[in-house]
Amino acid sequence: MSISDDLKKLEAAIAGINLRLNGIRAGGGGAMTAHDIVGAYHTAAGLTPGYFLKATAANDFDFVPHGLTYTDVGAAPTVHNHDTDYISIIGAPAIDCFPYQTAGGELIDSGYDAASFAAAAHNHDTDYEPALGNPDVDNYVLSSTIAGVRSWIAPGGGVAAFLDLSDVPAAYTGAGGFVVKVAADEEGLEFVAGGAGVSSFIDLDDVPASYAAGDALKVVRVNAAENALEFATPGSGMPPFVDNFDGASIFENWTTFGTASTWRTITQTGGRLKFAADSGQDCSSEIPRIYLPITYYPCVIETKIAAYTKNDRTKVGLFIGPDGHAVSTSGENLYFLQVFSAPDSIDAVAVDRNGAGLASAANGTIPKWLKIICLGAAKYSRWLFYYSTDGTNWTLLYTYSVATTALGGLCAGLFVSNWYNQPAIAAEFEYFKISPYLLEGPG
Repeated sequence: MSISDDLKKLEAAIAGINLRLNGIRAGGGGAMTAHDIVGAYHTAAGLTPGYFLKATAANDFDFVPHGLTYTDVGAAPTVHNHDTDYISIIGAPAIDCFPYQTAGGELIDSGYDAASFAAAAHNHDTDYEPALGNPDVDNYVLSSTIAGVRSWIAPGGGVAAFLDLSDVPAAYTGAGGFVVKVAADEEGLEFVAGGAGVSSFIDLDDVPASYAAGDALKVVRVNAAENALEFATPGSGMPPFVDNFDGASIFENWTTFGTASTWRTITQTGGRLKFAADSGQDCSSEIPRIYLPITYYPCVIETKIAAYTKNDRTKVGLFIGPDGHAVSTSGENLYFLQVFSAPDSIDAVAVDRNGAGLASAANGTIPKWLKIICLGAAKYSRWLFYYSTDGTNWTLLYTYSVATTALGGLCAGLFVSNWYNQPAIAAEFEYFKISPYLLEGPG
């Protein structure tokens, strides 16, 4: 084949290529500007509204978010604004003013600038604070005076007068001579007539009910129960002996008798003198006991049985007798006692002398106060035995006339006892007292 033949074939090939290119143009609908990318080769499936066509690689492209930056937009801050559906329109705010957000998410110009919050311009005089202004007096403080109200007040209390308080009467009018007391509802104070409505001493609730015969020249004193006043014969000037059993150990001047190891004990703890005896211990001779010498006559001997375990055939109480018989089962000892025994139908206060009953009264109340007025130790002297269930009102149970010519000195003290089958005993005393007693003449 000659070179001319080869040239002819090349020309024919070029012509064919041109024909095919012309056919593509004709089949594609003409110019490139009219060519729609979405078609047979690029379908509309999976497109997202608002996305842009972007080259993702050297030989590929895709629909993606625009991803524009501030530089891409090219807008200066003075002309760039976020007034869109997603950012509420603020408009043209005043210089230095502060916006705030409404419940619906809208940003609103507050209308307040930094100067609005200066001390001179800032004030709580609104519906939520009273119009306080400035205090009239230096050094006053702002304080809540009643619920929901604040006022300028003096420090350290806030009121200048009694009537300024919120829980007292509003005025003194008509209250001349009245006194102040807590109101019946316990919610404040009130004015009442002097003496809380009483006009005399005996009208009070915690004093004797009347001035009875024999009260002349008596004095007023606190009773043994320490809860009221009573009339009493004044002492001789000598102080009373009182033991409230408050110490950690028994007062050294007491003498104990009949104690035995841990089986029969007298101990002092918790403001009580405590007696105890185990079951099977023979305490029929009024043991264990404790006593002191009586240093003056006449006198009043007094105690309080604060607790007593009422086991059958047991006794507990106060005794008086000659000092030579304080440790004996015989002699002139008299026992003023609380006694209990269910099988014998006994629950009483009684006076015994060496096991023989002298007097008794059915009264099982505990606590029980016992009192002996001792008018001496010589023949024809008398001992008066009183009991009480409240420490204020006393009942005379028995009067004993001393028959012995010379008893010598006397002792008084406390004891417990049992009989028959030797039951356990337990009792507690709250105090013991010996007071001088002034024997009055008829005048």
